[in-house]
Amino acid sequence: MKRVTIALGIGSLFLLVSPLFTAGASAAGTYNHDMSVYKGLANAAMDLVKGGKMAEAHAKTKELEKAWDANTKDLRRAEPTIWRMIDKQMDVAIGATDPANKGTAEKATVELRKYLHWLGKVPAE
Repeated sequence: MKRVTIALGIGSLFLLVSPLFTAGASAAGTYNHDMSVYKGLANAAMDLVKGGKMAEAHAKTKELEKAWDANTKDLRRAEPTIWRMIDKQMDVAIGATDPANKGTAEKATVELRKYLHWLGKVPAE
């Protein structure tokens, strides 16, 4: 059986190994910090609440939840505590806008403001 020996210089070895270190470093803290979509949907729901359109506000909060659940997986991994607090508050806000759940404009406004407060806790990029 023949043995094959491969000789690499230190420079060549560095070129082979360095992408492994840089890829891991940049991927670790990368996620979407932009909360403007969720703020916009929450503010739109609040405007509907102010206009007395609770059913429409509830539908808007359900739209918010769908967007949140679909697009914040990286944030959930990177900032699980903040993600969980925002998610819980979103559920409370959804319930507060639900006319079938005795949601009121006063309650919905308070809970949507709390939701917006928690969104502000997401670290900036």
